[in-house]
Amino acid sequence: MKTAIICISDPYLVRGKQLKDFYTNVCHDEVIILTPDFSHRNKAYIEIDDSQIKLIHHPSYKKNLSVRRMVGHWLFARRCRLFLENYSPDRIHCLMPANSLGPEMAAYKKKNPETQLIFDVLDLWPESFPISMGRYIPGFGLWKKLRQSALEKADQVYTECEFYKQFLPDSVADKAQTLYWAGIDQEPKLEQNWDSSSIDIAYLGSINHILDLDLMVSLMTCIARDKKVVFHLIGAGEKKEELCSRLRLINNLDLIDHGEVYDSTRKQEIFNRCRFGLNLMKSHIIVALSMKSIDYFQSGLPVINNLSGDTWDFIEMYNAGYNLDADHIEIVARKIIEQSEMDNQRMRRAARKLFLHSFSIHAFEEVLKLETVNTNQNQWMTEPVRKG
Repeated sequence: MKTAIICISDPYLVRGKQLKDFYTNVCHDEVIILTPDFSHRNKAYIEIDDSQIKLIHHPSYKKNLSVRRMVGHWLFARRCRLFLENYSPDRIHCLMPANSLGPEMAAYKKKNPETQLIFDVLDLWPESFPISMGRYIPGFGLWKKLRQSALEKADQVYTECEFYKQFLPDSVADKAQTLYWAGIDQEPKLEQNWDSSSIDIAYLGSINHILDLDLMVSLMTCIARDKKVVFHLIGAGEKKEELCSRLRLINNLDLIDHGEVYDSTRKQEIFNRCRFGLNLMKSHIIVALSMKSIDYFQSGLPVINNLSGDTWDFIEMYNAGYNLDADHIEIVARKIIEQSEMDNQRMRRAARKLFLHSFSIHAFEEVLKLETVNTNQNQWMTEPVRKG
């Protein structure tokens, strides 16, 4: 069988490559990934030396919210469909967003009904638009409809979390399966370095407009009244200067800015010094799972979380950290201050257990096998012999 994976976003390419490995090694497919030649993260053209990755031209742009970006997405989607017309895949696994991919893949499916079409919903637009009023701007309803209509044409739909299913059409939500993100498949060196004189806390990831800086600063202020806090900042973003300035105003808090850390060993060394990792976002953001929380769990680091849905439920189920809302800052701060080293070790083991059960490569592939291997077997039994 031939499988084409469509991936328009830089961060999604990690998942795209994991899917490629699964379809290649488990299903024994011929696999190709279609992805843009323009990096949406770095706003620059790129080159990738991989025979299983085909770069499709995407016009450049500077602003994320711009007509030029949206037109670029449409052109990329159209060029992907034209490529597929010649490639003739047996299976298309399309990562969404962009919503503009939906109509093009659905059009290909209509013309080639024997091709299995899979949509993999990794974010919700316009529901996750950073400005809450933005989702009521004229035209945003059409943006959403592009996704919803296309999903109804799919043979299989995956969502990155259970929480997203409530935003899908009922006919789709009933059959959709949750395919959680998978972390890097390696065993971290877990060594807790407990310091009774201070409470070390980490934040990993982009420092941007979706973070709840007020909640973060309020929690740190409450803890620092009774205990010294060492705040480990790993990342960059447009809100970094504001966050650093506000943290430096807190008495009894030391800020260590590690910058962007991509080396997993170095990142693990930092996490080993910390008691918790922060996963705090603004309440209007439609997100139930973040990559940073998976990184924390993989590293055996308990999480302070305010995301509802999957992450909230996992933390309650596994006792892998503390859930927080604006009305209970003092209570959670007191729990953090009074936690013993032994209790923190139990949470660390629980966080690691949670990762292995839900976010490992093994867990990722087990979900895919439920649908994909059976589909392959049926295809092998009915597929006509290809000539030439």
